[in-house]
Amino acid sequence: MLDADIRRRFDLLLTDGIYSLAWRFCARLCNTREDAEDLLQDSLLQALRRLDSLREDDAFRSWLLSIVHRRFIDRCRRRDTRERTLEGVRQVWHIDSQSTAQNHLWSVLNSLPEQNREVICLFYMEGLSTEEIAVITGLSGSAVRLRLMRGRRSLRERLQAEGFSHFAMKGRPVEAAGGNSHEC
Repeated sequence: MLDADIRRRFDLLLTDGIYSLAWRFCARLCNTREDAEDLLQDSLLQALRRLDSLREDDAFRSWLLSIVHRRFIDRCRRRDTRERTLEGVRQVWHIDSQSTAQNHLWSVLNSLPEQNREVICLFYMEGLSTEEIAVITGLSGSAVRLRLMRGRRSLRERLQAEGFSHFAMKGRPVEAAGGNSHEC
């Protein structure tokens, strides 16, 4: 049985925004909605059980996402599969009426190597800093920046090769998939 104080602390820390962020991260990692729901539930339960190990409440967001990341890696190891696609994300979000550019961007993003795709998604889609991504993934800051650089280059090359040269991939998140292309 969990201590009532731990449960109250967890409820205060798990704001709607952090819950939504964790859900989107799970959805991007998993093939199906059901897998994403299982991963989120498993991760939240693990976080609740280990909340006493969180030293600073301000670090809860990164701490929770690192739990999601580790639980996902554990699941992959148990299933002995590293092949995942972002097709499940479309099912989760019911994106049936996307434009051709949006569909193409998802397709090209899905074709990136997993390690680069994960960092690209965390940086551009979730707006996390390279330092936060390093904490979540257990990589060094320089490794995160290197994966971002390689992912951007690969994404840019693939998009340009197919005639989509208007996608910008510099700095902070770019909403090219939504049609609001701007460089930050």
